[in-house]
Amino acid sequence: MWIYNRMLSFWQQIFFNKIFVVMFFNYKSSYDKSTVFYLIYNLLLYLVYPLLLIFSIFSSRLGYGFKIRRKPIIFQKKKNMKVYWFHSASVGEYECLRPIAEKIRKKQKSAFLVFSVFSDSAYKQRQKDTLPDILIPLPFDFTRRMKKVLMLFDPEIIFYARYDVWPNMAKIAKSMGIYQCLISAALPEKSARSKGLARKFYASVYANLDKVFAIHPAHTNRFLNMNVKAETAGDTRYDAASMRLKELPENWKKTSDKIKKLFSKKNKTIIGGSTYENSEKFILESLKTSKNFNLIMAPHHVNKEHIESLKKKMKNMKLSFVLFSELPKLKKIEKVDALLIDTMGVLPYLYAFGDIAYVGGGWKGSVHSVLEPALFSLPVITGPHIKNSQEAIDFAENKFLFIMKNDTAEALTEVIGEIFKKKDDSAKHKKKIQLYFEKNLNASDKILKNLDKRLL
Repeated sequence: MWIYNRMLSFWQQIFFNKIFVVMFFNYKSSYDKSTVFYLIYNLLLYLVYPLLLIFSIFSSRLGYGFKIRRKPIIFQKKKNMKVYWFHSASVGEYECLRPIAEKIRKKQKSAFLVFSVFSDSAYKQRQKDTLPDILIPLPFDFTRRMKKVLMLFDPEIIFYARYDVWPNMAKIAKSMGIYQCLISAALPEKSARSKGLARKFYASVYANLDKVFAIHPAHTNRFLNMNVKAETAGDTRYDAASMRLKELPENWKKTSDKIKKLFSKKNKTIIGGSTYENSEKFILESLKTSKNFNLIMAPHHVNKEHIESLKKKMKNMKLSFVLFSELPKLKKIEKVDALLIDTMGVLPYLYAFGDIAYVGGGWKGSVHSVLEPALFSLPVITGPHIKNSQEAIDFAENKFLFIMKNDTAEALTEVIGEIFKKKDDSAKHKKKIQLYFEKNLNASDKILKNLDKRLL
């Protein structure tokens, strides 16, 4: 019934509240390329939204996304209250924002911190984070809705993370005189945002921002070539990774002691981080064939179906294992080949038990974060798709990261063998990774120093 009511309300807004009239004549003073892009964007938005509403009937995840956005935002801004808004697409980008938010909190105890995320999974995972004063799912980017939410919070500054700047939100915020900046901004060389019509569209979106703080000079130059105000400040994820280790999960000491007892001390330990089905296959095959390393496997997807599938494969391969969720109940610890992680949010802490990290995403799509293994000075193995990640590119150039020849158990075993052979260089190698990590810390301080006058 709510779908019917939502659709009826949606079309009433269009035809009776003259949304189309506003869309087409709101910018009548200047029909430049930017105006055309925004008109096309809004038309697509109004065409796609009803379809998503219909699909949400059949998709539980999509349905959940609509459900959480139906909740009213309860907030009353007090006199002289300073509000800072932090927006991210998902969990990884959310972490970029935390160092900035924590330092603002220390500087201004009474500041109100609004966090918004677009991803429904990020909204679920960050419900217990005590840093935000309020966590909301970002409303769909309709002009009227965005204006209402922006007027409700009336923030001093909006911090966007990485890339997730929504066109109508940014344009309205600019018209309201709200300072906006993009932090840990990345524009990879092969990004669709830097080519053709998409480049022109995103240039018009980024033009609404007051400053872009890029992760690397090469990325800064790409933003500048789009006539965007940008400067290099570094990547706040290094700060986030460092700070995260000070916030250990509950009962981690007991969990840590049990993990250490699971494995043979004779073997090195490999951490499989954010793995996908294809990489899980060759990692398990390599483990079965060689039996010369311990394995901690943390799949990217930890849903019940995927974990059950992995358990079945490991049983068929006669590999002994224990689930992470079972550790608290274990009274007698027996040696196993593998620890299978079936819980979200613990991967960054698991790298402490490793000697080598395999990071997923390098064969399909894009490699996941290599920062956490770097924090523990671990060499990283992955596939060839690393262009999306500046730190992965840097790691490869500095020979901290090793790219497999192909996605087979033989190729993985070969790379592991090469790393293990260089025992004499191990200490020197770890020191280099440590120095690289330390060199990239404090991006959040650089950004906040730039914004000092606005934070008074």
